[in-house]
Amino acid sequence: MVKVVTAAVIEVIKPSELKVGDKILWANWSRTVLAIKINKFNLVECIIVSNPCNDEEEVLKPYLNYYRIVFSEEEDV
Repeated sequence: MVKVVTAAVIEVIKPSELKVGDKILWANWSRTVLAIKINKFNLVECIIVSNPCNDEEEVLKPYLNYYRIVFSEEEDV
């Protein structure tokens, strides 16, 4: 069983503002940032997050903005 975010208060942030442990909204799921890889030019190369469907990690490409969850309500699906 997985939980889907049904309502949330979010803040839009840049990849450089993310921190390990942050909860982000991605595809209606709450994901925890596990690691952030930075390249030699001090730019975010990729973001490793938890996968809500299993215990595996998932790698996200750096996008312009991410949605950090301030507060959320979730439902089982």
